[in-house]
Amino acid sequence: MRKNVASQIIGAQMVNIADGLAFTGTARVAITIDGGVQDTTPGGTVTHEGRGFHSYNPTQAETNGDIIAFTFDDVGGLAVPCTVQVYTEVGADIAKVNGVAGAAVLLEGSVSTNLSGIASGVPTTTTMVSDITVSVDDQYKGRVIIFDNDTTTTNLQGQATPITGCTASTDTLIFTLLTTTPVSGDTFQVV
Repeated sequence: MRKNVASQIIGAQMVNIADGLAFTGTARVAITIDGGVQDTTPGGTVTHEGRGFHSYNPTQAETNGDIIAFTFDDVGGLAVPCTVQVYTEVGADIAKVNGVAGAAVLLEGSVSTNLSGIASGVPTTTTMVSDITVSVDDQYKGRVIIFDNDTTTTNLQGQATPITGCTASTDTLIFTLLTTTPVSGDTFQVV
């Protein structure tokens, strides 16, 4: 769920306490944001969508937290209460960088050319074959390899090295000496 954004939907499957069959009656929702006091008078609408599935469209304010619990129940106590807990994420649409709209466009262009790769074969401290296709020799020369923070080889996590060449026939990247030899399966980005 997006944080602090309206027009979203959360849902829960509800059942009758008495027989365990789908609860098709009128449901309500209570909302708890970041472990605070539960709000039993939410601003959105609960809708029975069919076969016991109820949906709720929270207001923007009801999504303004890091962890939100939506507790579905009914007024008459006929349904088993059901809580759906979600972590929110912040969406980022950058319109300007340092107040300049054109800079945001340039940033998007530079990020969209980044590549994710996985080492294969038997890498050395200066070469490795990867799953990145090299169409022509030296295609990525001048770019930089940055090993992921969770790559297999601990000593390479976050390490960067410039690409000095590459070979199209074998998809081999050639780079400046690393401190540790990568292993097949190490993950990295080419920026």
